[in-house]
Amino acid sequence: ANLEIREKLYKVAQEKGKEFLYLSLARIDPEYSRKISRNDLKRIIRALEVYEVTGKPFSKLQEENTKPSPFKIFSFLVLPNRRELYSAINERVDKMLKRGLVEEVRWITSRYGRNIYPLSSIGYREVCEYLDGKVSYEKMVELIKKNTRNLAKRQITLFRNTEIDEILELNSLSVDDLNRAVSMILRRFHLKV
Repeated sequence: ANLEIREKLYKVAQEKGKEFLYLSLARIDPEYSRKISRNDLKRIIRALEVYEVTGKPFSKLQEENTKPSPFKIFSFLVLPNRRELYSAINERVDKMLKRGLVEEVRWITSRYGRNIYPLSSIGYREVCEYLDGKVSYEKMVELIKKNTRNLAKRQITLFRNTEIDEILELNSLSVDDLNRAVSMILRRFHLKV
C-alpha cells in the first residue's frame, strides 16, 4: 500500500472522473479491467496503485500468487439459524446507534467530508442520508437493519455456492451445538471423538 499514490489517484478521479482512471487501467492491465466494473473506483485505484508501486499489472501479480496448496484442505461452513442471525443484527444496529453512530458520522464528515470511501458502507451511508434530511431517523434505522440483513444473506449464498466439504447449521451457539461441530470435524479427520 502506498497512501501517497492512492490519494493522488483519488484526486485524479475527482478532477477527471472514474472513466479516465478505468481507461488508464485498461491500457496497462486489460485482463484485470475486464474483471471489474467501470464504476468500482476502489478496485480501479488499488490496481493502479499496485502497478505504480511494483511496475507489474495487478492481474500478473494475482497470477503469481495463486499457487495450488500442497495440502488437502477440508472446509466447514458453520451457519447460524437465520431468525437468530437477523435478531442479532437488529440488536447490534440498536447498540451501535446507542453508542453514538450518528455522532461519529457527523464528526467524520465534518473532518473529512462526504466523499471518503468508508462512508459508502452499510451504516455510514444510511446515517449520511439521515443527516442530509433525505430519510427520517426511523427510516434510517430500518434501512441499516435491512441492508445488513441483505448483506448477510448474500454472504451466506456466496459461501453455500463455494466448494464446502461440510455445512453445519447451528440453532444457537450452545455448548451442545459447538460440541456437535467439533465432533463432526474430528470424524472428518478420522480422529477419535
